[in-house]
Amino acid sequence: TLDGCLFIGNEVYNSNRGHGAGLAFVDCASCDVNTTIISNNFIQSGGYQNGAGFYHATGVARLRNCLIAGNWVAKAGYPGGLQIDSGTVTCESSTITDNPNIGIKNEKTGASTLLNCIVWDNGINVTNLLGTFSASYCNIGDYAGAGSNGNLSQDPMFRAPEKGDYTLLSASPSVDTGLAQAWMATSTDLAGNARLIGHLCDMGCYECTIRPGTTLFLR
Repeated sequence: TLDGCLFIGNEVYNSNRGHGAGLAFVDCASCDVNTTIISNNFIQSGGYQNGAGFYHATGVARLRNCLIAGNWVAKAGYPGGLQIDSGTVTCESSTITDNPNIGIKNEKTGASTLLNCIVWDNGINVTNLLGTFSASYCNIGDYAGAGSNGNLSQDPMFRAPEKGDYTLLSASPSVDTGLAQAWMATSTDLAGNARLIGHLCDMGCYECTIRPGTTLFLR
């Protein structure tokens, strides 16, 4: 289990292939990654360039309250964000954004399940090749499943993405539209704020702390 980690600015240079410059799990029976940032990682290789942010092959992994942003590879057609070659990855209450080329790629027999996630403004947000992909209560750009299972495909309205600030504005369609989970009652988001505000939760790794309709009085 990894809690509260930073995987930032790592690089892989290899003449043959590169996997997971930020984080790679291979033959991992059960791995959890919580409240972690994976960003600005890079792969340059002469062959395969798989998942500059996160790579997974065989086993079971869960990402929760994570930000995966700004990871990239030099070769077109390969994912900057996540690649799942085989095994199963569950991604909950996480934000995957600004990864050039591809945000999430399922390859071979890889399976990914998303809940309460934002996948937005990647080169291609999701590519599923032979593997399986499912999402519930997520905001995913250009997603054919929008309108069912609580899924959206609307601008999540990040506060200042050009500055790396992926917190949500109060008018975001991802505010209060997630599906509350039991673990949230005693947990915080990536910024340390309560994961539940009332009985509602937001999509993505950050809760909006100023709710729609809030009035502030300044003196």
